Amino acid sequence: MIYKKKNNSIPSLYLIWDFDAAIGQINSTYPYNYHEELLYKEIENVETILKYVYDHKLPMIFAITGFAAERGVFPFHIRDLIRKIHFDGHEIASHSWKHEWLPFLELEQLRKSLKRSKMILEDCIGEKDIIRGFVPPFSRPMSWLRKGAYSFGDKALGPNFECNDIQKIIPIAKNLGYNWMRVTYRTLFEKITKLDKPRSLKREWYNEGGLICVPNNYVGFDNKAIDIINLGIKNQRDIIISGHPSGLSRKGSEKLRNFKSLIDFVIEKRDEKKIEIRLLKDVK
Repeated sequence: MIYKKKNNSIPSLYLIWDFDAAIGQINSTYPYNYHEELLYKEIENVETILKYVYDHKLPMIFAITGFAAERGVFPFHIRDLIRKIHFDGHEIASHSWKHEWLPFLELEQLRKSLKRSKMILEDCIGEKDIIRGFVPPFSRPMSWLRKGAYSFGDKALGPNFECNDIQKIIPIAKNLGYNWMRVTYRTLFEKITKLDKPRSLKREWYNEGGLICVPNNYVGFDNKAIDIINLGIKNQRDIIISGHPSGLSRKGSEKLRNFKSLIDFVIEKRDEKKIEIRLLKDVK
């Protein structure tokens, strides 16, 4: 079912951070690219993000691996930082427990990862049922067979792989108390015709059995992100922009200079009442 928000006054912008933390970096880095100092740099970048938006009261969503919220030693466990993010007014979402490649998991393994990450993040924050959203690691799977999306990049296709389809993840997340999930996919038709619907904002939000599936429109903070926000303002469409705290240290579209420019632009449009910045936990 296509989801329609109740308040259609002005478009909403949702800024999502994929905060992998130490376990996520370890599980997503080739061994010959691993450097321990990057674990500290990502944390430093999160603190930079929080400081830059604090005075402007700009709410964002941080999807964090559950392992980071376990009790243990810094920098592998960062309970104090997670609590700071929450008490600064931002939303905490689950990024799985240890940043698993979901298409390789069995359904029960996925259920345990989502249950544990939600439980330990809520334990860290000290508030029950505060974790409402799920952001799949690596944005996988990108296959959604019901909608005609099939991705060879999932690297796990066939009946022996139970979590290689977005549709199979939805009921597990919903039954565990999640209300929304970020999804990334392109249909075979879109691939053949070269239509890029996520960037054109034609991708619909879906209410699938009570779980709202929100499309990821863009990853990065460069001029393309600004173009997408302007398009959303023009066409009265909500926008999802995502990034990685670790990306602020790299040279790509997520670098720190681009992030600051995007935030300045967003604040200007918000103050002009052309857009509102919201949290997904508030979507009904």
